Amino acid sequence: MIVSVDLGNKNIKTPELLFLTGLDSYDSNPSTTFFRNDCIQYEGKYYTVGSHRIEYTRYKHTDDRFFILTLMAIAKEIKRRGLKGDNYEVELLLSLPPAHYRTQHENLKNYMMKGQHVNFMFNDNPMSVTFKDVIVFIQGHAALYTRSNLTKEEPLIMLHDIGGFTWDYLSVRNGNPEKDIMDTRELGIIPFYNEFSNYIVSEYDLHLREDDIDNLIKNRTLPSNLAAIQTKVLDTLDTMALQYLKRGIKTFIEDKIDLKMYTSVFVGGASLIFKPYILQLQEEGLLGKVIFIEDVHANAKGAQILYKSAKSLMNKQ
Repeated sequence: MIVSVDLGNKNIKTPELLFLTGLDSYDSNPSTTFFRNDCIQYEGKYYTVGSHRIEYTRYKHTDDRFFILTLMAIAKEIKRRGLKGDNYEVELLLSLPPAHYRTQHENLKNYMMKGQHVNFMFNDNPMSVTFKDVIVFIQGHAALYTRSNLTKEEPLIMLHDIGGFTWDYLSVRNGNPEKDIMDTRELGIIPFYNEFSNYIVSEYDLHLREDDIDNLIKNRTLPSNLAAIQTKVLDTLDTMALQYLKRGIKTFIEDKIDLKMYTSVFVGGASLIFKPYILQLQEEGLLGKVIFIEDVHANAKGAQILYKSAKSLMNKQ
């Protein structure tokens, strides 16, 4: 079976599922009549998806929590598909940011293959997974293939994948990645959350969680008891979000990349949250044509499309 997993810094995604990049561990089974989250038992420990996000991890092959989260994604996919067996051969599809791909993709593949045969319990049921293969794609590039005609309609694309901690970019000319024009900036949405929430605490003694900030961007309202400061908070939000994104745009200018020459294609959950501000940057003349790939599962889906297409071509030869 093919399982495509996008190991994001904020959320883990498969083509159909999404859950927080967080992991809680226990010495005994945490499941009770009142607490029935999906649970993995592996090497004497119990794990559930956590309520708090893991800190930013640049090298995922050095952190065993990402191996457990990958097992969780596989087990959840088996459950979602309604499969009833306990022994599975898995072709695992992963992705890495452009700047990390060259130096890390072999390490990540070898890390996942270290446990080529993995036995664990999922929701008290035994499960055995054999990794038949692990393929690592360039994050963001795979997402383009969820829009089949995009690279034909737009001959010069700058792909922006804004996620939790990183802003990845990759130039795609006539459908082909330009590997000398790609990089990863640590300018994802989580550092912005921190900057904005710290300022609001200092100015208004108001503690905002990440979800609160997302809702504030989307709905433009605070609870009615905070009406007196709502306008000031929203004005601050708009100013700081634009300043933050312009900081990212400045890095392109410093690298002599003129984004007005490109069709900028934005993917990733943070791109969608930042969408009103990205469109404002376009209105200010800092970006050319802008397209959003709205599906937060696009990287996982695109990797699956690319892999199946490559397998089909090999089978015809």
